[in-house]
Amino acid sequence: MLRYLKPRYFLFLLKFILYKLRFNRRFRTNGFWYGFEKDVTIRLDSAGVLELGRMVYLSKRTDLISLGGTIKIGDNVFINKDCTIVARASITIGSDCCLGEGVSIYDHDHTFADSNAPIASQGFTCRPVSLGNNVWVGGKVFIKSGVAIGNNVIIGANSAVTKDIPDGMIAYGNPARYRPLPAAKKNMAVS
Repeated sequence: MLRYLKPRYFLFLLKFILYKLRFNRRFRTNGFWYGFEKDVTIRLDSAGVLELGRMVYLSKRTDLISLGGTIKIGDNVFINKDCTIVARASITIGSDCCLGEGVSIYDHDHTFADSNAPIASQGFTCRPVSLGNNVWVGGKVFIKSGVAIGNNVIIGANSAVTKDIPDGMIAYGNPARYRPLPAAKKNMAVS
């Protein structure tokens, strides 16, 4: 059996087993079918949780960081290179999603009420982020805390998503504005 495994697949399996051993019950999975390219960073603090569905692929230089929060990723999800997902509360990504290069998702913002104190010492406000099923996020998109994105949504490259996006929309711009996806044209047979 092992002689049929290509070295690349063996390394995927080895990385997966090492993550399972390192994080124990805080790294929850739904099977073994995963892809982890080199330089993927998974960091879970003492209360952080990562849940992966089936067929999740993480490209190189992707960072999944849970600072006391939960990151939940559904089935058949592809996360392209240089993506950053940081959770202090909760980030949920549905099934059949695709994240382009350089996507950033944060569920927290720095507070800065006291102008005399350093911003880094003032703490955070946290609100959960959720992406529905069948969401395609273009390259270099920023998704802010507290945003809920519906099912069957396309987000254009270089957008900043600061507000909720309902089901079946296409969104683009900074800040992102949305409109309904164009209806599919039916092929009419000419007789």
